[in-house]
Amino acid sequence: MLSSWEAIEHSGPYKFDEDYIDYFTELVKRAGDYDFHVFINFHQDVWSRVSGGDGHPLWLFDKVGLDYTKFDEADAAINMQYLWDPDPKKNRYKVMVWGDNRKLFPASTMWTLFWAGKDFTPKLMVEDEITGDNINIQDYLQNHFITCVEKIANNLKDMEHVFGFNPLNEPSLGCIGQSVSKRVLKLEKKEDGQYNEPIPGIAWSPLDTMAAAAGFSRDIEKIGIGIKGLQVKKVMNVNPKNVRIWKDGAEDFWEFHGVWKIENDEPVALKDDYFSLVNGRRVDFTADYLVPFHKRISYMIRKYNRDWLVLIENDPEINGPLRYSPWPEDMPERAVNAFHWYDIIQLALKRFFWPITLDLVKLRPVWGMKGIQKMYVRQMKPHIELSKPVNDGEFPLLVGEFGIAMDMKKGKAYRKWKKKGNKAFKLHEKILDLMYNALDELLLNGTLWNYASFNTNKWGDNWNQEDLSIYSKDQQIESFSESIYSGARGLGGFCRPYARKIAGTPIKMKFKRKIRI
Repeated sequence: MLSSWEAIEHSGPYKFDEDYIDYFTELVKRAGDYDFHVFINFHQDVWSRVSGGDGHPLWLFDKVGLDYTKFDEADAAINMQYLWDPDPKKNRYKVMVWGDNRKLFPASTMWTLFWAGKDFTPKLMVEDEITGDNINIQDYLQNHFITCVEKIANNLKDMEHVFGFNPLNEPSLGCIGQSVSKRVLKLEKKEDGQYNEPIPGIAWSPLDTMAAAAGFSRDIEKIGIGIKGLQVKKVMNVNPKNVRIWKDGAEDFWEFHGVWKIENDEPVALKDDYFSLVNGRRVDFTADYLVPFHKRISYMIRKYNRDWLVLIENDPEINGPLRYSPWPEDMPERAVNAFHWYDIIQLALKRFFWPITLDLVKLRPVWGMKGIQKMYVRQMKPHIELSKPVNDGEFPLLVGEFGIAMDMKKGKAYRKWKKKGNKAFKLHEKILDLMYNALDELLLNGTLWNYASFNTNKWGDNWNQEDLSIYSKDQQIESFSESIYSGARGLGGFCRPYARKIAGTPIKMKFKRKIRI
């Protein structure tokens, strides 16, 4: 069940929305009344709703000197409310723009401060509103976040159907580990044997984002999907109006800390390895920042319930197709590897290519449904290998999110649904079947994203043009009193038997359904 930092502390520091907390508590309680077992997910995507996603309160930008009302005009964020148009020919908001927004200044900067302000902005001190103490921005941000999680934990501590907390949905590493000035334009092997992967969208470097935030216009390559995989498609001019997003009188703390400066009217990087080395040692985002934060969360929530699990995700960019960051051996007790997995092509392009598609891991074609299923297995399997050495083998896995875009081919199934009913979703069922087959083969559990009670064919899940819900009001032809399946989409793909309880250790699980496409 989803909550967020902004939902709890949106009005300002230490101004908690008690009405919302009571509402969420009652919602979780009702889930137990219907025999659901749940974990609590503090959801965010690319930091906040003004930086292209959701999750964290807007007053945090004020705290560090950023004027979020200028983000859109300065090309510092891609937000639907400024670009979407009901006329498809005029609509400038593209689907699945996570890659762009993750690299842009607001999200990348705030995440860097959240994880590693003490290492990368040691002089950025802010006043705590209660104690009056000046503390580093990292401590300030983490303290407020953890306090909000604690508000929820305290209210749910006696609910037996709540089995744990997933503190941060899809955390981002910000600038940590990146070259300040280098743009990633092609697949490149790094010194540690991992890879720098190009990401669809504008190939921002941290220096580009800092310069644009200071009011510089930049010409930057744009990455797209081609026959040979990801490649440069064209060059884009960003922030052509030279809009500065710092508040009047606010100091650019990156410039102040010596990351970059203006030289001959041009921005230049002063320390290209600034975000990679601390005191001469190469940083490890997972071990140095992500895990210590989750240890703090673990300690806090277990004051309320010692049995709660802590479901931990890594940055999807790190634990992606070609960069699998090892977990440290000293993880918190009762931790769970809750990685996310999607068929990126299906999700991003809202198309399912068969009998031939592209394996983005191997960068080679894949043939047939069996080949696609094997590809899914290959993409998830490394997470199992990463978990084996952790906590003496006691680091279980849960696919914290997986799912499919229901509005493939511009919602073709919706147009067919009025005549064919659920048969209009037979391709969706097949894709979900392949995914569940892959989970069964790997003996993995997974949580399907998502069920949105307010979904409609026009607006999808009601934000960001996403439409992954297995239920929609527009597919509901009966009331729930007449059929619990009313409104379901792709029902035959996710409604299937599985072993709920067994005696002993499972060796193999398989379910075969017969279907024609």
